Amino acid sequence: MVLLYAFEFTSNKQKKKEKIKSLTFTLTLAFLGLSALPLFITTSISILGNYRNNRSIIAGQQSLIAQEAADTVKGFIQEKLRVLSVAAYISNFENSSSEERGITLSRLLGMEPSFRHITLLNQQLREVYSLSRTSSQAMTKLTAETRDQIGQHLGKGENYVGAVYIDETTFEPMILTAVPIKNVFGDLRGALVTEINLKFMWDLVA
Repeated sequence: MVLLYAFEFTSNKQKKKEKIKSLTFTLTLAFLGLSALPLFITTSISILGNYRNNRSIIAGQQSLIAQEAADTVKGFIQEKLRVLSVAAYISNFENSSSEERGITLSRLLGMEPSFRHITLLNQQLREVYSLSRTSSQAMTKLTAETRDQIGQHLGKGENYVGAVYIDETTFEPMILTAVPIKNVFGDLRGALVTEINLKFMWDLVA
């Protein structure tokens, strides 16, 4: 009888210890869970904030690179327009002979490798003389609509710069530009039109 009571007492004592251990383990897990949740939330917010900041920095850098490339391309075209403007100013295209016009345009082509076509238009924007680096090709982009656009820009005292297009034969980027030809009184007497090859800018654009 005494042995049975002692056994039951020992068994109950062990059960109490097991319950205490189980309760302690449960409380420990609950404490760790409650502690980890705020840490997880804080870490997630920090990671998200860093991601957004890094994305903004990268986007800003890309915009800066794109703007620098655009400025360089714009500077390239403006430089070619200056060359044309000087040629239009110092050359007496209105009173020169066909041979003299050909010599002047040939010099322009030789001086500027990016010029593929050069066309001289009169006051009515009709073709007077045309010279091409690729004689087998014609300046097909100089349509009636384009002539009207050139006339509108030059009439306002502005140079004409068309949209960039891809040549169907060479698959190179091209652009059509035009500068006015004026007499000594500043009256519009014609236009000097060029097709500029932008392949020299490919590396920059890439």
